Amino acid sequence: MSSFPGVLEQSLLLQCAYPVATPHKRLQPDPASLSALNWQLVLKQARAHSILPLLHRFLSQNPEWDPPADVVGFLSSHVLEQSVTNLFQLRELIRMLDVLNEAGVHAIPFKGPTLSAYLYNDTGIRPFSDLDLLIDREAFPRLKEVMMAQGYRPFRTFTPAQEETFLETQMGYEFVRHDERVVFEVHWSFLNKVHAFRLDPAAVRERSQNVTVAGKNVPMFEPADLLLYLCAHGSKSFWERLRWICDIAELVVRHREDDTIETARKRARAIQSERMLLIGLNLAQHLLDVELPGDLKQELRWDGTVGQLTNAVVQQLFTGTNLPPKYQLNFHLQMRERFRDRLPYYRHIVQLYLYGNEKDRALISLPPALSFLYPVVKPFRLIRDKLGFAPAYSGDDSVRQEF
Repeated sequence: MSSFPGVLEQSLLLQCAYPVATPHKRLQPDPASLSALNWQLVLKQARAHSILPLLHRFLSQNPEWDPPADVVGFLSSHVLEQSVTNLFQLRELIRMLDVLNEAGVHAIPFKGPTLSAYLYNDTGIRPFSDLDLLIDREAFPRLKEVMMAQGYRPFRTFTPAQEETFLETQMGYEFVRHDERVVFEVHWSFLNKVHAFRLDPAAVRERSQNVTVAGKNVPMFEPADLLLYLCAHGSKSFWERLRWICDIAELVVRHREDDTIETARKRARAIQSERMLLIGLNLAQHLLDVELPGDLKQELRWDGTVGQLTNAVVQQLFTGTNLPPKYQLNFHLQMRERFRDRLPYYRHIVQLYLYGNEKDRALISLPPALSFLYPVVKPFRLIRDKLGFAPAYSGDDSVRQEF
């Protein structure tokens, strides 16, 4: 049996991802089709796309799909466990926000439980693995002091010099709780510099607004900033998870009657990142029947590059395969409108070739004076990988390191 979902499986996965508040076409399954539906494949794909809770909600509301008892049992158990985990992490988030505020550190959570509560009115329906905070870079020393006092430790081990270099070159820093049940990822900028995404963190913090989560006022990104960031994050990661497109769809539907989309477009134009925004909106329209403003729909119809990148995402969304390096490179380059904004990515590729990436350094660690030899090492590492002798890679995948 194929490892890729067929038409009925894909339809089920997409239908459970539709925004709740908007009408859409529903496929009514016939008994013959249901008898051939691969439920284990549906569960596997729903897990990969982080939409198991959405699948559970849809099947509970649409009994005509008649899932087997073991599928219902698995989903019920998973959703209960996910809800308990999310609630635990939400309580810790609120506690730490209070502690940080008392210490004079203003931190704004994004993604995670606040996004789940805001978009879905349910903190348990959106899985997440860590708690993201946006801070002022200058507040980091005080934040680290507070986190350490509260039983957290840095996820990575640094010497003082290494940590200073890391803080200057990276966008975030991870802390893990002593019992390893909670991870905070603290950010002071958005995406890696290679993507040249210039949304101003200070302006985002200034425009933030409060939302009510679990009876508490919690700061969150203003909707236009949230939409712009979510589209940039999805584009950076090739829109590999349907859940990211669900978030865009829910946000657009929630703000369909106000100027959120137009405000986000103006800000995107100002930082030369409009194409990333348009890809996210086009995916929400194409896959999840989200209604966009008429003038925007017309523009998207005639935008060949956005259409091409959208089609590429759709074609690979349910394949379950790693995207080929050529596709990754082309997508990252084409999602930027200007050549000058592609230069950091070109520079990154050259540096990976000349100085090696983490996979090359894992094969052989050369001293800085001999780093010029990594171009010699790389072909042997690639051959090893192709022959299947490569160990599992656990490094940072925020920028694909395929060379």
